[in-house]
Amino acid sequence: MIDRNEPNKANSIVPSPGKSLSRVNYSLSVTDKLLAQSKYECFNDFKGETIWSEKAHKGKITQIITTKDCIVSLGSDGICFANKSNGNVINFISSADKSFGCISIYEDNLLVSTTPEPFQGNGSLITFKKNQDYSLTKIAETGSLEWQILDIKSHPENRTFATSGHGFVRIWSLENLRLIKEIRINYNQRAVSAIQFLKGSKDILVMPGRFDGQSLSFLNLLSGEEEFNLKGEPYHYPVTLCQKGSSNIIASGGQDGKVNLWNWETKEHILTILNEEFQYPTYKLGIVKVAYSTNGKYLTIAYDNNSIKIFETKHYKLIAKYKCIINSGKNSPTFDYDDVENAIYSSENDGLISKWN
Repeated sequence: MIDRNEPNKANSIVPSPGKSLSRVNYSLSVTDKLLAQSKYECFNDFKGETIWSEKAHKGKITQIITTKDCIVSLGSDGICFANKSNGNVINFISSADKSFGCISIYEDNLLVSTTPEPFQGNGSLITFKKNQDYSLTKIAETGSLEWQILDIKSHPENRTFATSGHGFVRIWSLENLRLIKEIRINYNQRAVSAIQFLKGSKDILVMPGRFDGQSLSFLNLLSGEEEFNLKGEPYHYPVTLCQKGSSNIIASGGQDGKVNLWNWETKEHILTILNEEFQYPTYKLGIVKVAYSTNGKYLTIAYDNNSIKIFETKHYKLIAKYKCIINSGKNSPTFDYDDVENAIYSSENDGLISKWN
């Protein structure tokens, strides 16, 4: 943790904020006063322009993944492959009688989990090969999964992947879905909502702390034991994690509406990005997703009040804000980057996908 009695040390870690940020006890707070009257306020690489908006699903979209040649989105009605240049649907895989839970992509392989019915133990994991015409060929399937899978992450260096859920982390072979290892987690009645392989340390998996709502736990996959633990602010309850490239920086977004940045090598909590909008004692803006761009220049945060914000990562100044269209009810937007085109794809609650920069 930063010693708050040593301001010079804190300032050396976090450069002075710009006009759109204010310092709160050596953390950063988004003021948004200049953004309140406009839909966009963008600088540098982001112009704040919607390039296109297209209907991809009948209902809410829970995941968007950008590949080199298309956009893959997951909704309650199935999986959609769409053209990046115009949003036109290329192929749609209906969920039919199964409810898809999570998707992940590794090279040309698509990993899909299906959600089990209550007390039925009929959930499954499926791997598909994505063909040139965007059709799918099933490679392997494993069934009899009793709990819903909440996150799927591919290993950055070998052909394995991890899944997390209520009280467990499992490691699988990508080719044949062979269960390599299962690590049971005593999680104090909370599910393992987010996982992240630690690049630069191939046997470490990051997840929310086991026994409290404010820490990150670094799990050694070989021993199944906790390697070390980083403690942040109370009641953070991380629900989404990301790493800045292969650097020593990890970002966690929590139910308290805060994003915490951590240095896992020095084991320090670096700073907290606060959001002042709608932060009342009885209601906090939760974080839906945090993600660094592939080149590490930007950190994007999606909130459950229909907004997405972009920060540059040299001084962590707010440089862009996008307010999603609210057609009905509450929207928890998800998004993904396209570093090649310097664009972001975001979702609406009615199945709409928008491309903007």
